[in-house]
Amino acid sequence: MKKFLVLGLMVLSANSFASIGGCTLPEEGTCVDYTGTIWAQDPEAVMQSCTAEGGTFSANGCKAAGKIGGCLMYEDQTTEYLINFYTPMEVADAKAACDAAGGLWK
Repeated sequence: MKKFLVLGLMVLSANSFASIGGCTLPEEGTCVDYTGTIWAQDPEAVMQSCTAEGGTFSANGCKAAGKIGGCLMYEDQTTEYLINFYTPMEVADAKAACDAAGGLWK
């Protein structure tokens, strides 16, 4: 089973999917959208954590092209975040990983 990389912060966040940016992790086939209010307090730290883990940070958030679904973590909490999954990962595998992590499949 795929293990999620949460960029050394251990928790991430989301508010109505208004992302402060996204971290693409190509080796995992994922991109994390930071949507919770806590991330807006120090976006520079989020960016640095992303790049330190080998990711690419984008202030525009994660791309829509190739997305097969998302896993919402810590819904409606300040630490909310959305893990986006991309092809070639199979939808069933992504959903199973989300369910195992306790997230909400979207």
